[in-house]
Amino acid sequence: VGPDLARELGVPVAERDVVLDNEADFAHIEAQFTSLIEMARERGRAIGICHFRPVTLEAMRELLPRLQLEGIDLVH
Repeated sequence: VGPDLARELGVPVAERDVVLDNEADFAHIEAQFTSLIEMARERGRAIGICHFRPVTLEAMRELLPRLQLEGIDLVH
């Protein structure tokens, strides 16, 4: 409801494209991260969210350098 109402009122809104860690599993997070990169390439932007979990932190330490290799800027 929130995003629809924001659009109706002319308020800028952005919605997430991918939940990186809806499964607390490194392989799943890596696959979601790859999907996020593909979306960013195709559309010029993509929004990913994640939880504060040990496995997510481990995955981000390993996966985030891929963004630079892909020429993708990370914006917090």
